[in-house]
Amino acid sequence: MNKHQIRIFIILFLFSQSILHAQVKFGILAGPHSSTIFESNSVPGWFNVKGFYSSRFSFHGGITFDVPFSDKSPVHFQPSLMYSGKGRKFEPGTIKDTVDRNHYVHQQQFINYLDLPLNIIVKLPIGKTSRFIFGGGPQFSFLVGGKETTKVNEEAPGTLIVGDESKPQKGSGGGQYKGLDFNLNGLIGFEFGRTFLTFNYSRGFNNAYTAKNYDATFRNVVVGGTVGIFFGKQKGAKPRDRDKDGIPDDEDACPTQAGTAATKGCPDKDNDGTPDKTDKCPDVAGPVNNNGCPIPDRDKDGVPDDQDKCPDVAGLQIYDGCPIPDKDGDGVNDFEDRCPTVPGPASNKGCPIVDADKDGIPDKDDKCPNQPGVAKYNGCPVPDSDGDGLNDDNDKCPYTKGPKENGGCPEIKKDVLDKIETAAQQLKFAPQKADLQAASYKILDQVVKLLKQNPSLTLTINNYSNVLKNADANQKLAVERANNVMAYIGLQGIDWSRMKANGYAAEIEAANPAQPGKNTGSRTEFKIANQ
Repeated sequence: MNKHQIRIFIILFLFSQSILHAQVKFGILAGPHSSTIFESNSVPGWFNVKGFYSSRFSFHGGITFDVPFSDKSPVHFQPSLMYSGKGRKFEPGTIKDTVDRNHYVHQQQFINYLDLPLNIIVKLPIGKTSRFIFGGGPQFSFLVGGKETTKVNEEAPGTLIVGDESKPQKGSGGGQYKGLDFNLNGLIGFEFGRTFLTFNYSRGFNNAYTAKNYDATFRNVVVGGTVGIFFGKQKGAKPRDRDKDGIPDDEDACPTQAGTAATKGCPDKDNDGTPDKTDKCPDVAGPVNNNGCPIPDRDKDGVPDDQDKCPDVAGLQIYDGCPIPDKDGDGVNDFEDRCPTVPGPASNKGCPIVDADKDGIPDKDDKCPNQPGVAKYNGCPVPDSDGDGLNDDNDKCPYTKGPKENGGCPEIKKDVLDKIETAAQQLKFAPQKADLQAASYKILDQVVKLLKQNPSLTLTINNYSNVLKNADANQKLAVERANNVMAYIGLQGIDWSRMKANGYAAEIEAANPAQPGKNTGSRTEFKIANQ
């Protein structure tokens, strides 16, 4: 027996002992989920490849138990045993072989587990039979089967070139899966009587798989929903409560009359904490120390006369029912007023606020107390960071000099505009595809050069397409073409935040008499502006 099996045996033994001595409910559960294998490695080019992996949609189902920690505890122990499908898919799209033929590659890692989550659940009532639930805990997952599939097809005729399907192998060697996977999981949801509905998340914390030819970590991640139902009544006898007030008879001072916990189960009509049987004023609330009767308060200041040193003049409790002294009449009593003879706001502890530059910002908060300023800059004047005569609040390019007429931004030179426009007009794509033709890369290199020479410029790439049969297809093609242009420029070192790509389905425009047969609707436009 290995160490993992010993741990599972101990957990199941403790669980069985708790079931024997607790109120237990049994139920079934099932639901859909999306799972993936989160892979982390340092292989060159992984950033470009990992986007081809996608989640596997599957389901889970099994049995569950619910064990409260005590009769009145909102905390429950909730172990389950369920079948769960996990894994991921790899679909890089079409790949060209040595003779320039397109192939479609499809790989699947579909791995099936028997999950044993051991959750601690908190249940908070939100109605007579409904409860909000949340919790989580460790989960042990045992590999029970699955399949690994690899298919390579020719794209056009759909002919299968390579096909392979095998069962996952247990072990710690290359291409093998661990037989036991440790996870942490959490859930949140609602109980409606016997039925429950939850949102679930689990994540592996050990390496579930060993790659064949490189070092990496592989962790199972599952997100899904679960619906379930408990059967039968929860075991355990309820204590006797003849007056049905929620207080057991053995704790109820008035077991045949409904009451409250504050009065040990006895009735209290005026809800003053004094049971009716000892309340001298059972219909009027009063303190317990006055036998349930109210204490008079002649000046209505909330201070009972027996504690009020000024019972005929309204005051405050802090002054034993007497009015607050305030010599300067500023609303701050003399005890708290640091300037009791000079009026001042309470925010300044009764003293007048000094504001030398009259900008409305007190000197104590003003970083430029002798220069009028604004609150945004802590009492200082609005700065002009680039020294172009426009303050930063009105300057569209606050850190780059530019004329006032251009909003404080540098003017874009006409030759830059002309070069950008010419470059856009010269771009060429593969017919009815998003791939750039080789000649276009040299043109885009010129655009990259201009953007590096003018770091304050931003570029918007708009592609219009009408070469396909319908607007949706043209829209998709235009977006892919614009994104390909942006991707090439970004890979040459231009910050992605300086670029934006848009694609549109263009209307087919009338033919140009000067260029017969040319479709002028499909085109690329570049728009540049200052950041």
